[in-house]
Amino acid sequence: MTEPSHVPEVRTRAVVLAASTCIGFMLLGSLFGWLTTAEPDLEWYEGLVRPAFEPPAVLVLLVHLLYYPLFFVLFFRAFSLPHDRGTRRRIVGLALGAMAIYTAWNPLLVGFRALVFGVAGNVVLFGVVGLLALVLRRQDRLSALLLLPYLLWVAFDVLWSFELLRLNP
Repeated sequence: MTEPSHVPEVRTRAVVLAASTCIGFMLLGSLFGWLTTAEPDLEWYEGLVRPAFEPPAVLVLLVHLLYYPLFFVLFFRAFSLPHDRGTRRRIVGLALGAMAIYTAWNPLLVGFRALVFGVAGNVVLFGVVGLLALVLRRQDRLSALLLLPYLLWVAFDVLWSFELLRLNP
């Protein structure tokens, strides 16, 4: 069976849109972090009492390394699969929302020295990623399955941030 002639164009467009979105958020996050987080802020954060169940640094690094490739795949599939316009908008909007919250979380928490921002940001992020997982479950099971570990990570992060706030009133 041969593909319709427009399929390579759709895939190319999907790759460009997905890559541009992820690279844009990487750059935005770097810029936002650079503008809002100074060395004294990092010292403040390092001086906080940490929850006993803090994940090992290698696990945190792995999550951060897989974050952008995961969202690249989600965007690529949203742009390249034959979703109706409303479904595509929901998927892309929720994914953009999740990335915006993730991008703002650390600069808000550390830059303003406000642990409550960390808790609020993680709760909202969990809600957005949870909604995204529900939409994907009905529309694109593979993307939903790929998102599940990240959803579990964000759930863990909600608990961790509540405990960090409790330990550092």
